[in-house]
Parts: sequence; structure tokens; C-alpha cells
Amino acid sequence: MLTVHCIECTLIAADSVRVRLLRDLPYEVDDTDDTREPIVFWDTQGGHFPENTEEDDIMKKGSLLSNDMEAAIAMSHVDNLVKASVKPKDIAVVTLYNAQVALLSQLLKTNILVLNW
Repeated sequence: MLTVHCIECTLIAADSVRVRLLRDLPYEVDDTDDTREPIVFWDTQGGHFPENTEEDDIMKKGSLLSNDMEAAIAMSHVDNLVKASVKPKDIAVVTLYNAQVALLSQLLKTNILVLNW
């Protein structure tokens, strides 16, 4: 469980999961760089991560954003987790934009949960 304070842009894990790691799941998971950190963030600011703008005709909310390079990073991280024996049902990807949810869901095509936050 995560608590998010959007005003201050802080992300705080609940006390019950603050120190929980993927390598400590109740089944065999490899001890890797990807499984020994409680949460991972990548800085994607800059010219190498251009955003795509799509018109959302169905929802009529206007322009939605997605980012192919950010999706590629997420895919790589998910792939590393699966290779480390983390079960897809125990992996979730969180994004802010509906178009990014659609892009990631299409790319992953597995039981990985993609959430719009």
C-alpha cells in the first residue's frame, strides 16, 4: 500500500510494507538489483524521452500523453523481474496517463497489472 501526497509530490509506503522486497516473496526469487530495492524510479526528463500526444475520441478528455521510451524502460524492468522469477501476478506498473496505460497494456500482454494513478 502506498500513500501519495500530490501537493508535496511525496510517495510514502505504509509501515506494514515499508521494508518488503520482491526477493522476500514467499517463493523462490533471485537476489538481483531489481529485486532488492523496495521501489524504483527513473528520471526521464530530457530530449531522449519525447511524449506522444494522442486525441482520445472515446473519452472526449482531449489530448492524452504516452511515452514510448518510458514504456520501453518499464518493459525492460518487468522483463528483468520475470527473469528473476517474480510471478507476473505480483508485478504492477503505475502511470499517470490513460494513453500510457493503453500502450503498456498492449506491450505487456500478460497478467501484469497496469494502473492509472
